[in-house]
Amino acid sequence: MDNYGVDSTKAILQSFSNSKDIDIQSFLRDKAIDYNKRKWCYTYLIVQSDMLEHNGEVIVEGYFTLSNKVIGLDSNVSNTTKKKLFFGLKMDDTSLPCILIGQLGKYIGEDRVSSIDMDEILDYAMDIIEQINHLIAFSCVLLEYEPSRTGLRDKYEKYKFKELQRTDGYVQMFYIL
Repeated sequence: MDNYGVDSTKAILQSFSNSKDIDIQSFLRDKAIDYNKRKWCYTYLIVQSDMLEHNGEVIVEGYFTLSNKVIGLDSNVSNTTKKKLFFGLKMDDTSLPCILIGQLGKYIGEDRVSSIDMDEILDYAMDIIEQINHLIAFSCVLLEYEPSRTGLRDKYEKYKFKELQRTDGYVQMFYIL
């Protein structure tokens, strides 16, 4: 928004499509700017660099959001997991500060499908998180997904995420930095 202004940014975001997941599409189109303004999360766009460099056109290939979050731990989270999360210190804590990867999405439209895959989007997110890890205190990365979304668990486990708990219809997975 700093480079293009609110109106141009809105137009860029309106061109994003995800025909397989309307929630991914509507977040970026309808909520991302407001969430950024409120500082609830920041949205990171992955764009076609060749189009940007050659003619200044911004084509969004994918995006992700990051925010800080303190989550409450269910009583059924094992002591072994708590010990890992709190680095062996005071395991009776019931809340955990973390960085939340709140949204991950790629362009899937009738005209084309993004050449970027979800692994690349997650790589970008983890690169930013590694940079943040040197600036602010938090112990883990959290992401959530609906259990009905097949294939996500395997993808996240490939990145060494482990299940933490299930809450409000979502599976929460964590990765310790």
